Amino acid sequence: PCKKFFANSLVTKSVVANYYFLPMVVFLIVLCLIAVQNNLKIKYCL
Repeated sequence: PCKKFFANSLVTKSVVANYYFLPMVVFLIVLCLIAVQNNLKIKYCL
């Protein structure tokens, strides 16, 4: 039972980590894209 519980908790932790990690990565990528687009717009405007 202990091993089973340990395995389950590990799985839960990895699922939770992925659940929070993936949106953060996507969010950062989107932020970077927005920043790049804004920089390009600023350069073109100037």
